[in-house]
Amino acid sequence: LDVFCQMDRGFFLFDDVWTCYRRNYFQLTTSCTLSVRGGDGSESFGDFHAGAFSVLAPDKSSTLPITQFLVRVVVRASDGNTNASLVQMTAKRDKGPQSVPGLLPIRPTITVTFDRLQFKSATANNGKKRAVQQYFHLHVDLLVETENQQLHVVASTETCPLVVRGRSPGHY
Repeated sequence: LDVFCQMDRGFFLFDDVWTCYRRNYFQLTTSCTLSVRGGDGSESFGDFHAGAFSVLAPDKSSTLPITQFLVRVVVRASDGNTNASLVQMTAKRDKGPQSVPGLLPIRPTITVTFDRLQFKSATANNGKKRAVQQYFHLHVDLLVETENQQLHVVASTETCPLVVRGRSPGHY
């Protein structure tokens, strides 16, 4: 089981670190592949249908049939203490509704896009010589939902460290 991601728009390299401005939109496109090994050792990439796969129960005594695959994106600060979050804007350019990116259904080999994303806050420091630079990491988690409506993370990936600046100097 593999998760692939690509971030588009809004990021640039500054001092060998991927950087963006908090108010810039970006999008994250993700897909997953599911490879199944046959009894003869061959590998195939099959399509998903409800009940075709199962996940080991937390107590490891049984398996639970998977009803669907889901994907989510979350942001975590490098210091582990700071609350960091994303907002997803509507297509309207005015101050429309904002929401936290939710769970999206995904199927192997199908692409899902989280678009019009923004960081809710900037990283600490951003170039001050005496302070320690904080970084954000985007985490994309692949989850499965089982028959009993429980969610289990089965795969995840994360970005390299990201610096998020407050506002562009051109704004002032």
